[in-house]
Amino acid sequence: MNKESSKKYEYEIFARINRGDDLVHIGTVEAETDNLAKVYAAFIYNEEDWTDMCVIRKDHFVWVKRPQGLFEKAGA
Repeated sequence: MNKESSKKYEYEIFARINRGDDLVHIGTVEAETDNLAKVYAAFIYNEEDWTDMCVIRKDHFVWVKRPQGLFEKAGA
């Protein structure tokens, strides 16, 4: 196994209980692949009978508008 394949990514987990409800952020998982993230999310967040659940790799979000951090360092 090489270093690239063992790299973990952070995934955001969204779900809804009833059809028509908004997707709600319910947590995060760390995983090496999208498929593992799906398995981890289903196992960890199984406290509800979710209608829908999705995992999104954090670095795949496409921001339309994002607030600047209050304490960001210049050039960091």
